[in-house]
Amino acid sequence: MLVAKKDVRLSQVLRLDRLVHPEAYGLNTEILAIKLNFEESQISNTYELKQNIPNPFSDQTQIDFYLSQATEGRLTIRDAKGSIVYRLKADYNKGWNQVTIKQSDLKAAGVLYYTLETPDFIGTKKMVLMNR
Repeated sequence: MLVAKKDVRLSQVLRLDRLVHPEAYGLNTEILAIKLNFEESQISNTYELKQNIPNPFSDQTQIDFYLSQATEGRLTIRDAKGSIVYRLKADYNKGWNQVTIKQSDLKAAGVLYYTLETPDFIGTKKMVLMNR
């Protein structure tokens, strides 16, 4: 996974090196050309909650999310019965954010559901915590 350290245009920082001669192969081993095509994204006005990685997990997992503006948010993890097993309230930056959850933070195992709530967004995903 790549994480940007500052705002830049991908077309200014990514290129296929002419010295390596990048290529791909089709089903019949024919050589296919590779070309990068850059398009404008409308992500600035959206919110996105990503699937935790790794999933399932046994030691720790990472939850990434995108916010279109800096805001306060609450991450809540519930067990399959709906009981809260973890809650984190924090101020998050505009753009990509990530939260690392350790197995020791959770008082449950099995199928869990995590929800990110902000004043403008609510998203929920499922994750699996394996017993060690």
